[in-house]
Amino acid sequence: MPEKINHRQAESQLRKDLFISILALVSVIIGLYDLTHARTSTHFAWYDILDLVIVGIFIVDFILSARGSGNWRSYIRRHWYEIPSLIPITGNMAFGAEAVPLLRSLRLIRLVRVMRLLRVIGAAARLRIFWKTAFRIMRRAHIDILALVAILVIFTGAIAEWLIESKQNIHFSSFGESVWWALNMFSNVAYVDFHPTSLGGRIVAIILEFTGIAFIGLFTASLAKALLTDKPTEEEDLHPLD
Repeated sequence: MPEKINHRQAESQLRKDLFISILALVSVIIGLYDLTHARTSTHFAWYDILDLVIVGIFIVDFILSARGSGNWRSYIRRHWYEIPSLIPITGNMAFGAEAVPLLRSLRLIRLVRVMRLLRVIGAAARLRIFWKTAFRIMRRAHIDILALVAILVIFTGAIAEWLIESKQNIHFSSFGESVWWALNMFSNVAYVDFHPTSLGGRIVAIILEFTGIAFIGLFTASLAKALLTDKPTEEEDLHPLD
């Protein structure tokens, strides 16, 4: 039970970290736009309002995180670098005072918000375990070889159908349409509303359909075996986050 709770907390923290990081990037982009485009009025633009909303979210997040830490003074000492990013400054607030270097430099404060991207490093460390496992399973299931075989079969079927049907069936006059048709036959989706009319074309369709059925079974069995027999290598056991 505690492990399940910790897992849920980790997922929740990951989502929060990613959300805050995206907002930080948006705020930095707005700041860079402000630095490269001269202001012509003191009116709030839509991106000024968006930037203030982001600052508001940062302030609420900082307060809630400080309160939830159990010791808000200690939290502030550890996260002092985030405080400048909580100052609500937009480009129009400094309009008319560009001659004052201090006011112009205040626009750069929003760039400090990119420091919040450091939060995603912890999330990335957790995600690296997942991706390592996923790629290890893919290698053991030979997904790359299976994908290559599938591509070869689809394109071979498309070429054969195009050569057989293109002169007598308008739907196969384009090689691109032949590839689309072969993909549907191979995957057994049969989404296309046109079909071959010649005997040779229908034979190709039958071969693609049965090959696709066999491929799906082989893919499923290979992936299931890799999942059931998966074990980290000795190197991954020693360095799980490398």
